[in-house]
Amino acid sequence: MQHLHSIFKHFLTPINQHCLPSHCHHCKAALPDLETHYALCHRCRKLCVPKPMVFHKKNYAIHALFEFTSVIQTIIHSLKFEYNPSAVDGLLPPCIDIPTADVIIPVPSHTSRIRQRGFDHIEVLFKPLYTHRYYPCIQRVKKTPSLYDKTASFREKILKNAFQCVPEYTYDFTGKSVLVVDDIYTSGSTIDAMVTCIKAHYTPACITAFALCRKL
Repeated sequence: MQHLHSIFKHFLTPINQHCLPSHCHHCKAALPDLETHYALCHRCRKLCVPKPMVFHKKNYAIHALFEFTSVIQTIIHSLKFEYNPSAVDGLLPPCIDIPTADVIIPVPSHTSRIRQRGFDHIEVLFKPLYTHRYYPCIQRVKKTPSLYDKTASFREKILKNAFQCVPEYTYDFTGKSVLVVDDIYTSGSTIDAMVTCIKAHYTPACITAFALCRKL
């Protein structure tokens, strides 16, 4: 039943978008005809001002582009839980300065989540930015619950051994810089688990992380 629900939702969403007036995903205001390709109205887009920040953990530095505001929360929720990849349209300014590296490794979703959504939300966010260096070489082998409101200790426990190397990827990262990308940085447990997995299989020169936003 859940699978059928996902199929109908993916089928009906584009029909609804064409037959019904387009509205801002956040404030629900009607979008002018020339702005229907945006997820947010002009007023809400003005609230999505990048505030790049960098902070450090023991083994890596983490870059975040936005604060976790109510508007950013709406966009991510629409992307992940309303299965709407167009929610991020127009979010990133065209000339935004973002961190880079030799190899970009996305934090993977479990295959069941990707089937449910019909797409990989991290790929939607980051692959257009790093097309030629994007290596999804880590897979999520443990289906974890949503970690949105979970404690740091719960996150750390549930994410232990959640990731494994994809056998088909034989790229040698020795001496390369690696950037791990994710949507939200909260406690650091997800990135910690990713770093542990990467170091168990590869010997990169350094690992940095980049999240769309930081949730304090």
